[in-house]
Amino acid sequence: MQATELPSIRLLACALLLPLLLTACEAAGPVRTGQAPPEERARQAAERGDHVAAARAWEQAATRGEPPLRIAARLAATREWVAAGDAANGERVLATSPNSHSCAATRPARSRC
Repeated sequence: MQATELPSIRLLACALLLPLLLTACEAAGPVRTGQAPPEERARQAAERGDHVAAARAWEQAATRGEPPLRIAARLAATREWVAAGDAANGERVLATSPNSHSCAATRPARSRC
């Protein structure tokens, strides 16, 4: 075998192996690190009928984001607690909401209720 044929064989081998490697990467799918966001976990739990897990995930979601999203997450948690047959926890979530007895939390500062 001549010295010039050796690089050609290596190049051919690489050309044949590259598509196999790329296919293997696609088949494995993306690597997920950590848990899904609480909103996603809550939706999945609710779809499974696990309302307690959904309520807890929505409560966790209520600790993040902007105020309108927090309020929406608290309301979703309340609905899930009620669906789980635990109205007391639903009331607890509503009671811990800021301005739970007024509309101020959902309206701009200048607007009137």
